[in-house]
Amino acid sequence: KQKYRPDGRPQNELTNFLIYVHGDPDKASERINKCLSRRRAHLPIDRSTILRPLHQRLFFFQGKDRACRPIGYFRLQGHDRKKRDVEQYVRAVVYVSEALVKRMGGSDYRVTLVIDHRGANLFNQDLELYKAFFKTFGELYPMKLFRVILYPATTMTRVLWSMLRPFVHSHVQRRLALVSDLAGFS
Repeated sequence: KQKYRPDGRPQNELTNFLIYVHGDPDKASERINKCLSRRRAHLPIDRSTILRPLHQRLFFFQGKDRACRPIGYFRLQGHDRKKRDVEQYVRAVVYVSEALVKRMGGSDYRVTLVIDHRGANLFNQDLELYKAFFKTFGELYPMKLFRVILYPATTMTRVLWSMLRPFVHSHVQRRLALVSDLAGFS
């Protein structure tokens, strides 16, 4: 039996992929195959192989927004792009995301993602890691992003986003908000 979301749209992964590619069945099929292939390549993940990014707390879920959506945090505070392995960090993002999927019990949910730039500086900005993060999240979890908040929206953050934007799917771009102050933001 088909389940439906509160807004009346069907609740299944095929529908999510179709929405993500604006209704093109060929692109949706290609995305699903890529997603399944990528999931087979990444899962299961041995926790011992991703300890550094987990201890750094580069990406984690904590709390819920006003609509009870899980909030994910992606931050580079204390990050050294010269000492990281992008693939290891991507595996850590998948590991943390899969733990959320398991906690949510496979229910239909969307997340608010906060990209936290506090403590960011010229030396810890990592475009390659950001690109890999958005690519992985878009391929494995389409339509799971409700909103992406880039905080705080400083001049450096705006320059970073202008360089990153061409590599981010339009679906994510439409959900992005540059925010200077989180007070009262829902």
